[in-house]
Formats: sequence, structure tokens, C-alpha cells
Amino acid sequence: MATPLSAGSYIFGFGAGSSNREDLWDAITMISPVETPALSAAPRDRITNVVTEWLTDTLTAMATATSSGTSVAVEGDDWSSAYNTVTARLRQSNISQIFRRDLFVADTQRAVDPAGVSDEYEYQVMKAGKELLRNIEGRLLTHVTASGNSASGDGTSAARVFATLASTNQWVIPRSGVSGAITIGHINSLHRVVWNAGGNPDTLYVSGPSKAAFTSSAQGSATSRVHNIAAADKRVVAVVNVFDGDFGVLNVVPSRQMNSSTASASGMKAWLIERQKLRIGMLRDMKHTPLGRNGDGTRGMVLSELTIKVMHASAHGYLDGLTDA
Repeated sequence: MATPLSAGSYIFGFGAGSSNREDLWDAITMISPVETPALSAAPRDRITNVVTEWLTDTLTAMATATSSGTSVAVEGDDWSSAYNTVTARLRQSNISQIFRRDLFVADTQRAVDPAGVSDEYEYQVMKAGKELLRNIEGRLLTHVTASGNSASGDGTSAARVFATLASTNQWVIPRSGVSGAITIGHINSLHRVVWNAGGNPDTLYVSGPSKAAFTSSAQGSATSRVHNIAAADKRVVAVVNVFDGDFGVLNVVPSRQMNSSTASASGMKAWLIERQKLRIGMLRDMKHTPLGRNGDGTRGMVLSELTIKVMHASAHGYLDGLTDA
């Protein structure tokens, strides 16, 4: 049977030059990781300078001996340096880092009607904010043993970079070197060191691969593994999100922004964090600032300036050199 000349695409077409409308969904799908669990959980402090400082202190070593000047004293004895345990406090510091995204959108793009976007410039502002939050989380939990610098940030020298948790020249956080996948033995051993020092970490931050490896280790072998089977829900729960170990309870939280590759020399890290003692020092909150026009377009920037405050290094700990399971 011959096709009528007036039927279908033979007359009207579907490509360029056709009169049939395209079918373009009026929405945009983006699944790039944007979660920032460590940054979101950290308390905020307002700071007023690019350098912020705080004090730490420790007790002297516990004395159990019975010799004079340790844990016993002679009745009526004069003042003696043997009894003096006054020690200086330690002054810690970090510097602020500027996180920034610059924007430019042509006015023509703002005037047209793109799918899924009511205003292209506002959409780019939203994206920039998410990118900066992701970058801050990545810097916070970076796998690089990065140190802060004292650059003035005045445009004539390198930009300021805050010291990360792994900055060994800034503070000495208890560390355990590992060459392999994470296990509950690694966590218990590190947790014990932090606990002995007086720390009470409450969160274990891991990468995706380490989260899977930790669940596997915590559940034991395949033959002894115990699952929680919720019959009413017809669901098997085979994951460890809370670990009640010998030295305290840890929330096991995966961060998509943590290094999940073993390409670096140190491999992946896992962090034991006492959240109240890892704080964010905010100098400038994240803000979008419209700028003067530049020809036929709209300019602006999204910027935030902040640092981290490791209130006491011994309150935290990390595993270094982890690999995929």
C-alpha cells in the first residue's frame, strides 16, 4: 500500500528545517556528588582575622609512685620545685582560605527560553555554591599531607591555604599506617590511642570503598555473618552505620568527596573525629555578589572565606594508606 503524501515526516519532517516541534523535557538532571557530611556536622565559629588562634593544654603524666614530689608530699614541707607541675599552654593557629567561583552569562542566554532553566545566571549561581561546598569538604578531608602557608593573599603572592587535618607540620594527630583495606581491628587500635589521650571521637568518616570494606569486616566471615531481616518490610539490612566498639560508639559516615583512589602515595584515609573539636572558623559566609556589567552580559562571583580549627589534635585520629577492599 502506498503511503499518502500528506502522512508523517515525509511532508513535515523531524530534523532541521522541519515544522514539527522537538520534545525536550523541561528539566535538567545532574547527579554530581554534592553531599558534605563532615562540613555540615562541624560547628561554626565567627573569626575576625585571616589568622585565628586557640589554646590547648594537657595534664602532667599520672603519678603513682610514692617518692616525694610525685604523688605524695611530706607534711609541713616548704615550697619545692619538685612539687611544681605548672606547664605552659600551647597556642595553635590556622589561616583562612578563600573559595571562589566567578560567573559570566551573556544577556542573550538570559533572554532565551532554555529547557529546565528560568534564568541561566541564577542557575550558574546555584551550581557555583554547590561546587564550593564540595571543594571545602574535599579540602577538609584531603588525602594530601598539605600544610597551610602564610601568604598574605594580597595579589602579589600565593593564595592563602589553610592547614588541613593531615598537616603534620601544624599538629600531630594520632596516625596509624595501613597497607590494605580497612578493618575493625584498625579502628579499635586507633580508637584506643585516641581514647587513652582523652579524646572521645564520635564519627568515622570514610570513602565509599572503605565504607563497604568496613561493613564487611564488622560483619565477620560469610559463615558467621548475621543480618537483620525485617520480615514485615521484606528487607535484609546488611550494612554497618553505627559501630559500638570497645572504646565508644562511632557513626560510620561515607563522604563522596574523600579520596577513593589508591593512586596517591599515601592511599586513602579514614578519619576518627570528635565533631565538637573540629570547628569551622567563618570569616566570610558564602555569598553571591553581582558585579558591574561587562558589555552584553552579567557578571558575578560566589565566595566564602574560612578555615578549620583543630581544637586538640589528640581528640582525632586517622588511618593512612588504605586501599580498596
